[in-house]
Amino acid sequence: MLEAEEGVSTAAINVIDDRWQHPIAVVGFEPVVCAREDSMCAAVLPADAPSQRP
Repeated sequence: MLEAEEGVSTAAINVIDDRWQHPIAVVGFEPVVCAREDSMCAAVLPADAPSQRP
């Protein structure tokens, strides 16, 4: 459905904290927890960006 409507075959919603990226919803590939510095978010999210704490 995603590919037919939006023209993409993969998508992910992730939550990132000060150390890890956690996949919450994934389509088109296996979800993998990875280190924050290895995540795609690291390309646009500075290492010193604030993270919200409960």
